[in-house]
Amino acid sequence: MDYFSPSKIWASAPQGAEQWRNALVFALGVLLGWLTSPLVWVVAGPFRAVALLLGQCRQENSYQTSGCGDAGASCGMSQFKLDTIESLGGDDDDRGSAFWTGYYSVKMVNRALSENAQWFAIAIPIYGYAVVRTLWTHGWGYSSPISVAWARKGPGGITNGYVESYAWSGFVFWRSLSLLPAAAVVWAIYKFVPRKVK
Repeated sequence: MDYFSPSKIWASAPQGAEQWRNALVFALGVLLGWLTSPLVWVVAGPFRAVALLLGQCRQENSYQTSGCGDAGASCGMSQFKLDTIESLGGDDDDRGSAFWTGYYSVKMVNRALSENAQWFAIAIPIYGYAVVRTLWTHGWGYSSPISVAWARKGPGGITNGYVESYAWSGFVFWRSLSLLPAAAVVWAIYKFVPRKVK
């Protein structure tokens, strides 16, 4: 399967106004979570954090705030189990909120970082996304995320016979968008900042 074809990446974008709204509200929740979680600053800046977590939302529930998987146990955009979100300080209603799901998604990363140094591999470019996906599958108590992340969650990785068809194309879509502000700054500097002529 071609995870990185333009058509696959475009198919990983939100489809329709409701999904775009959910994604943008989720991103605001991620930004608040990032601002209040200094430990996460070590592994991701604000735009990378948004890209990492929206990419996994594409795979988890296609940007939908409703809907549950795992026989009704996991719900919302990030497919949180009730005991997971409660242990992060949230409640059942927060699983159906795009904003609070984004916020608690960052808190989940923060919790993992505080419990096991191996989760700091999230900081590694590209590979870090496989580590985030491993976190969502196994939880922060998993003892050795580095050893399984790429084999199970990398492009073409298989977990229990299941291939994640949209996780990587979703991440590429959001990471590309998140780099646009930096590209605009570089362009503005090149275009408008005077250079000395020798």
